Amino acid sequence: MDMTKSNDLITETTESTLRFYSKQRKEYYVLTVEEMETVQFAFNCFVMPITVAIGLVGNISSFVVLNRKALRSTQTLVLLALTFTDTVNLLTALWYCVTFTAKYFYRDEIENLLNSIYPYSGSLFILWGRTSCLLVAVISVERCIIVIAPLRAKVIWTRKVAMASIAISYVLPFIILIPIFLEYKSERLYEQNSTDYKIGLRLTELGQDREFYDTMYNVATALLRYIPTLIVICANIAISIGLRYHTVHRRKLTEGAVSKMSSDLQITKTLLILSLVFFFTTMPGTIILLIQNIDPEYNFPFFRNNAYTAALIVSSWLEILNSSINFIIYIISNKGFRREYKELLSCCSQKMRRTKQASKYSSKTTSLST
Repeated sequence: MDMTKSNDLITETTESTLRFYSKQRKEYYVLTVEEMETVQFAFNCFVMPITVAIGLVGNISSFVVLNRKALRSTQTLVLLALTFTDTVNLLTALWYCVTFTAKYFYRDEIENLLNSIYPYSGSLFILWGRTSCLLVAVISVERCIIVIAPLRAKVIWTRKVAMASIAISYVLPFIILIPIFLEYKSERLYEQNSTDYKIGLRLTELGQDREFYDTMYNVATALLRYIPTLIVICANIAISIGLRYHTVHRRKLTEGAVSKMSSDLQITKTLLILSLVFFFTTMPGTIILLIQNIDPEYNFPFFRNNAYTAALIVSSWLEILNSSINFIIYIISNKGFRREYKELLSCCSQKMRRTKQASKYSSKTTSLST
């Protein structure tokens, strides 16, 4: 590798960045440095960790509830996959919050740690979010089939189709994002006349082909973000029209058909709400990505102003919120889920009572024997 060429590339980028900010310094600082630091500290040290904690508890309980026999079906398989993906996504967000907070106490050590693992873990921070997008698209398509073609739904959407859709949702993002693992390499940067060093990131030979990576990022964003979002929008429009149609023609059905249809409609409404929450929480981030593609001066590191950086922080939190509140949607909108959650809570409370009674009994027995 031509190290001189690599150094020139990094130096040129740094100088152009400095020239950009020196020309537009006044326009850049919509928020003061202190206000920007306050926003970062509030979200990364308080708002996001609290959201992650609530989401982890909710997702773990959802995983237990969805594994119960009463709720097992093809849509439950996709919901289990979504719950698992959201849980891992929340854990990556928690890792980011912990490292951000730790920088206040061990800045150099944490930066060295992050730079050393970034070449191997960089794409993992966006992998799970993209997988979640695909799984929500799968849920929307499955519900659309059930609403539009209820008599043929079981033939079209079989267990094998559901499993294949889940597998594609996991494998496709991983394959598309493989080049990110090959973009950077960590390297020790020694200070002049000293044995002290910092670990920095340097572009690999492949990483220096910026035209390839620009194309790759655009293709990945289109396949894993824009297209799934478009599928969710179109599918949910079709679902809304189908629900309206079934409501109008409900009187013509027999009592048994109405009962079966009511159960399916309840699940459909639950998943429709889940898709709508996904849409509204991810749309700000999608709009920011669109702006980056349309206007190069909004692309990192050439942000027009630091309000854009604040918008990125808020949009990231909204996506974490989307991974945290699905269990609340299940409880509020579906009687079956609500009943299963109540049984789970009652089982937990009974076990706690038994544990307390057992501990009291053992302590009494010990005192008597003594």
